[in-house]
Amino acid sequence: MSVSVLVSGATGFIAQHIIKLLLSKGYNVVGTVRSAEKGEHVTKLFNSLNFTYEVVPSLTTPGAFDDVVKNHPEVTVFLHTASPVSFKVLDVENDMLIPAVEGTKNALNAIQKYGQQIKHVVVTSSVMALVSVEAINDPSIRITEDSKSPVTWEEAKANSVIAYFGAKEICRKRRVGFL
Repeated sequence: MSVSVLVSGATGFIAQHIIKLLLSKGYNVVGTVRSAEKGEHVTKLFNSLNFTYEVVPSLTTPGAFDDVVKNHPEVTVFLHTASPVSFKVLDVENDMLIPAVEGTKNALNAIQKYGQQIKHVVVTSSVMALVSVEAINDPSIRITEDSKSPVTWEEAKANSVIAYFGAKEICRKRRVGFL
């Protein structure tokens, strides 16, 4: 029997590369998308009977991933890639920070409540979770497993670039709490 993998944020850049690789290796993939229209688009893109999708309209809705995890007891791997990325938003707190953090929280909560069969969880991140905005282009900075971004929630609200750094660090802390 083939392994089934749930990939949140199936329309995203990283997710699409992951899904393409998983399908090429014979995995069954369930992707989450924000609408049926986007799901149909991704289905046509991959053109594989091993790809299906579930609609999760909003990452911030409490229990956003509950039904997806409940409806797919065959899934043993959850790859959470869904996170807003836009540098043109006006309300960074509501359009980037809250969806990133709540989406991660909802994914992890769904796994805890309904995903007893899920043996592997991956939450994608970025180097932005490991350095400050100022240090990102500093070649003297050494990044290790102990590195973390000093960006706070309040600082992250300043603009979309800093919000991206902040969201990644805040989600990293949430994941550490999950372990």
